[in-house]
Amino acid sequence: MATAAVALVLSLPVMAANDVAADDAEEQLRFTVVPEAVMSPFAAQGIAPRAVAGILSVHNQTALTSDSSYKNATLSGDHSIVLGSRSAVSGGYSTAYGNQVVVSGPDGSAFGFGANADGIGATALGAKARASHFALAVGYSASATGTADVAIGNKAVASGTYSNAMGYSATATGANSVAIGTLAKGAASSAVSLGNRAEVAAAATNSVALGSTSSATAANTVSVGNATLKRKIVNVADGALSATSTDAVTGKQLHATDGKVTAVDNKAVAAQTTATAAATAANKAQTGADLATTTANTALAKLASTRVELGEGAAATGTRGTAIGTRSAASGRLNAIALGTDAKASGDASSVAIGTESHADHQYAVAIGHRARVTGNTSTAIGYEALASGAGVTAIGRSATGSADYTVALGHNAKASGASAIALGHGSVATVANTVSVGSASQQRKIVNVADGVLSAASTEAVTGKQLHATDGKVTAADNKAVAAQTTATAAATAASKAQTGADLANSLVSQVSGTGNVRLGAQNTGRTLDVRNQGDLTRTVSGVTDGALSATSTDAVTGKQLNATNQTISTNAAKVQSLITEASSTGTVRVGIGNEGVRLDVRNKDNQSRTLTGVSDGALSATSTEAVTGKQLHATDGKVTAADNKAVAAQTTATAAATAANKAQTGADLANSLVGQVSGTGNVRLGAQNTGRTLDVRNQGNLTRTLSGVTDGALSATSTDAVTGGQLFATNEVVKNQQEVVAGNTRLIGDNRSSIATLRTDLDAATANLDYAVMFNKERTVVDLGNARISGLAAGDISRADSREAVNGGQLFATNARVGYLEDQQRYVAVGSDEYSEAARAGWGGVAIGTGTEAAVDGEGATALGSFAKAAGDNSVALGRAAHVHAGSAGGFALGTLSQVAVQNGVALGTASEVRVGAQSSVALGYASIATESNSLSIGNSNLKRRIVNLGAGTADDNATTVAQLNGALDGLGGGASVDATGAITAPEYVLSGGTYDNVGTALLALDSAVVTTKSDVDALGSQVNRLFQEEASTRTDGPGRLNLGGAHGMVLGNVANGLIASGSRDAVNGGQLYEVQKNLQGQIDTLEGRGSEPVAMMARMGTPVDTPVDTPVAKVDAPEPVVKAEGDNAVAVGSEGKERSVRHVAKGTADTDAVNVRQLNDVLTQSNEYTDLAVEGLNKRLDGMDKRFNRMAAMSSAQSAMAMNTAGLKTYNRLGAGVGHSDGESALAVGYQRVMNERGSATFSLNGAFTNSGEKTVGVGVGIGW
Repeated sequence: MATAAVALVLSLPVMAANDVAADDAEEQLRFTVVPEAVMSPFAAQGIAPRAVAGILSVHNQTALTSDSSYKNATLSGDHSIVLGSRSAVSGGYSTAYGNQVVVSGPDGSAFGFGANADGIGATALGAKARASHFALAVGYSASATGTADVAIGNKAVASGTYSNAMGYSATATGANSVAIGTLAKGAASSAVSLGNRAEVAAAATNSVALGSTSSATAANTVSVGNATLKRKIVNVADGALSATSTDAVTGKQLHATDGKVTAVDNKAVAAQTTATAAATAANKAQTGADLATTTANTALAKLASTRVELGEGAAATGTRGTAIGTRSAASGRLNAIALGTDAKASGDASSVAIGTESHADHQYAVAIGHRARVTGNTSTAIGYEALASGAGVTAIGRSATGSADYTVALGHNAKASGASAIALGHGSVATVANTVSVGSASQQRKIVNVADGVLSAASTEAVTGKQLHATDGKVTAADNKAVAAQTTATAAATAASKAQTGADLANSLVSQVSGTGNVRLGAQNTGRTLDVRNQGDLTRTVSGVTDGALSATSTDAVTGKQLNATNQTISTNAAKVQSLITEASSTGTVRVGIGNEGVRLDVRNKDNQSRTLTGVSDGALSATSTEAVTGKQLHATDGKVTAADNKAVAAQTTATAAATAANKAQTGADLANSLVGQVSGTGNVRLGAQNTGRTLDVRNQGNLTRTLSGVTDGALSATSTDAVTGGQLFATNEVVKNQQEVVAGNTRLIGDNRSSIATLRTDLDAATANLDYAVMFNKERTVVDLGNARISGLAAGDISRADSREAVNGGQLFATNARVGYLEDQQRYVAVGSDEYSEAARAGWGGVAIGTGTEAAVDGEGATALGSFAKAAGDNSVALGRAAHVHAGSAGGFALGTLSQVAVQNGVALGTASEVRVGAQSSVALGYASIATESNSLSIGNSNLKRRIVNLGAGTADDNATTVAQLNGALDGLGGGASVDATGAITAPEYVLSGGTYDNVGTALLALDSAVVTTKSDVDALGSQVNRLFQEEASTRTDGPGRLNLGGAHGMVLGNVANGLIASGSRDAVNGGQLYEVQKNLQGQIDTLEGRGSEPVAMMARMGTPVDTPVDTPVAKVDAPEPVVKAEGDNAVAVGSEGKERSVRHVAKGTADTDAVNVRQLNDVLTQSNEYTDLAVEGLNKRLDGMDKRFNRMAAMSSAQSAMAMNTAGLKTYNRLGAGVGHSDGESALAVGYQRVMNERGSATFSLNGAFTNSGEKTVGVGVGIGW
């Protein structure tokens, strides 16, 4: 597993992607150790242990030796680097660049003044940035103190575990929270704040605040405003309508519901009356429904585009554009994304602007940060006021500016204005094309972690401090060796001197000549002959003789090998001798030694002193050149160092050998007296066997030469080292004589050239005085030995060409060192490099990848990945946050937050662990763990996590979301207490009709319809009964208007009549019972009268003439032939006869059933009967009146329903909301209805309506329509 370092890869048309993979075999040998407290939060999110950077096994350590510029820096840890004053690193595999930088954990990185990386895998980039375990802090005073936090921006703070804060002073303090935008705050767990000053309060867990100044204060909510600022949510897709659905409904859906209510109301009207007006209204409603279907189909075409607009004044005018934030504008033609207050994404294709006032004005442009701006194609600007104004430009950091094509500006206020130039680090300036700058004229940096450059004449690679240090080490070693050689040589000279003293004390036969170990025989006597014959006077062979010098003045003995070579030369090379002497041509060119095979030209003088060879022309410099080079041609510093080192080694070896020889000479001197007596069993004598000298000197004490006699003929061969005798030399001379004839012919030429050679010799002798200071080659001619000397006066070598072989002087090297120092000094905040364990970020063309293991469309283009293990695999996609992932093929996808994922094109996932899954094209998942599974949808939760949308303004357009207040208004129209309760559930209405209770509109309408039908039947029956009871026709009203005639051809019995008042003035009707009592009273009186006599009795009454008695009425006589009073029938009493009726006056009130009643009693009964009848008729009239008014109210509601339906019939939208007013004979009504088209074909509709009168009557209706 790669360490948790941060790698930056900027992929441009002229810059290849960096792809460094870890060694799998070595990876298997390492063991990752992560504390359980740190690992458990990742395990809870399902992150494999290998995805967490660990503490790797240690192998070697690198420490930087401080100089005067960097004091008190401390380092402890394997594979770690620290650079800066008062900086400290205390963990393996860590890096610290800058003054007062602190890294306190393994795999940490801190760049910038006062940066602090405290924990495993922490990365702090920027002055005073602070990061903890696996966290990333980018920007001035950015703080990421929670596990795996990301804080990007000036003073951005991420302190909750796995939280993300991006933007100036953005704050994410809740676990898994995300705050994006200037002063955005996410204080709750799993909160998302998006926009300038957007805020999620601490108690509002799992909530989202979208847009400038939006505030979320309750848990599991999505806020697009605050207490005083309300915003609409527009372009909302229709939510699913089911018993378990948690989707937000649109105004269109609510309008459809109102339409269904209207339809139900129309149905109720049709049910309660069969009048023509109701039927006509129903027909019009049907016509309106048909028109609504057509309108809905038309509206579907208008909703085909998929745009997202969240925030006051937000506008997404391009295809698949996304504008989130106050006054944000995504006006690019295709896939534009504008996120933040006043963010503008106007690039022609796939432009992205994230942050307050950020602008992405060209195609494939990406601007992230407050006032970040991109004005060039395929360019990227990340950071506060970052500016990318050329094509293919990348500017990252506050006020970073790339103003020329294909430039890169990385760091706060970095400026790159030269074409294809790169400015790395705070304040760095790159004004020259195709250059890399790590500082400015006033601020320099060091470049660290540079690989060793190739050292060759054609190399243009930078050399490292390590290489220069190695060179310095070689120089120091060579100097040390030279000093050691000098010391050893001095000791050897001392030892040789002692040996000389010892030899002087020995007999004169053996003499130690010098400290070289040579032996001189007979140096103390005056003899001229050295006789080596034995005691038998036999000659000896002198063996072990070194080749003697061959010259006119040489006194060295020659060996058989030399004589044999001479003989061979004389016999075979006469022609060569001829050519040798003629080497002085007319051109003036001289070639020395053409006739021999020697490989060395020794120009030492007679004193064996070296000469300076001057006036030498520059030799050709090539791989095959054998020409001598001049001092000014020596250019390779390493060559000089190597030569010095070789010389020092050789000197050391020689001096050591000299010391050894001197010691041996000392021992030999002590044994000098016995040297001559060294005779073995063979009788041979070996002189100087105990020393290492190479010369046998037989000169006497007067320095005169001796004759060596008694010498046996030496062997003559190419390898012989025997001394030759005079006889052998004589034979050779004879051969020479044979060649004299040839040589004689050339005598003249020799004489002509002798003066020239003499002159040359004189010149050579004159040059010998300075030969010791000449440049010397080794015998292979591969090394030039300067003897620790300096080369001065060297002209500046050509360093403008890769194939230059000219030597550089100290001034040039100083300038190079100064530039390297400048780069190193400016490199304190930025490092480019990796060790063998790092896993590199990778990016495709036009992509940006920042973080360990990040990938930005490696095989695609235009992607952006930010955060450890973030992967933006789709073209022009964006993945921000640890392990954020936009899958391959998901072009235009946007994933923001730890573990957020997008698996479809143009999907947007905002929040930790949010997902847009396969099949959910162009959908949005907002908030922690939100999952979008349907295309063109907005999800703010998942199957287990539900959120509310709060601070939502009332929808006014068909595609606006509606609020609970609007829904409550619609539900109020249903009556019956229908409402939305505190949990969001809809409380069903409750209707009381005809003594029954109904909890839904359908059953209530059925009951109402049944009651109306029953009432109508009862009214009809009552009307029929009334018609049968009374005769109201004019033809039957013969009794006058004050009379009421009962119906029926034979009259009608009035039954169940209560006892009427029988009193004076009573107008009550009397019933049969009362009349029966009167009859009984009368009958009793009659019986009494009958009991007074069985015979007729003539009753003589005082005759008078009362006013009410006819004048001519005779006095009744019982026996009168024409009785005045005639009682006919049994038990009858008569007081008159036909035509002579009489009044019975002063009749007392009857009390018994058979008593007669008087007129007053009868009138009372009639009065009571009349009053009862009047009251009954009045009550009936009132009921009929109420029925008439109810009919009028129903008619008014029907008229209102019809008006409402007629005014919505022509609307061509998914949702229709209508209202109508009706009036009928003094009664008024108001009707409100909502209708929703359920699908794109318009083949199914749902409606909800209600009507209300001024007297309190209410009707509701729910309807469903299906067509095919």
